Amino acid sequence: MDQVGFFPNGLWEVKNTGIEINTNSTQTHVILLKLELKRPSTFHVLNTLICIIGLLNVLVFLLSAESEERVSFSIIVLLAMAVFMTIVIDSLPSNSEPNVPRLCYLLSNDLVINALVTVCAILGIRLYHKPDHQEVPQWFKHIV
Repeated sequence: MDQVGFFPNGLWEVKNTGIEINTNSTQTHVILLKLELKRPSTFHVLNTLICIIGLLNVLVFLLSAESEERVSFSIIVLLAMAVFMTIVIDSLPSNSEPNVPRLCYLLSNDLVINALVTVCAILGIRLYHKPDHQEVPQWFKHIV
């Protein structure tokens, strides 16, 4: 197949092309165009990174409260998620009305969950290091 008017696309790579012309007994012609396309691995790398950053949220609670690294680790994961979200949003089409890509919903949910994990880590550290004579606040008991 002639590719004179073909412009490369970042989403797909043309691996192979072909054309077949079949003539039936009734003098009808069937033209069969064959395209073999390959999607670059960038999409799969992005999905893998989303899963890895999402799993880092759970690891915050595996850290001991004595190390006092829970809050800093959760904030680092939160910042990594925010940076990753800006990179992904820059690579998505700017005009996606009325349909917003599902990846944006996934990243937004991960960002909100990460913010909640950070708040929980801060409250857990605060509760762990409270003085023994101080009682746990009623609002905190009610939430828990």
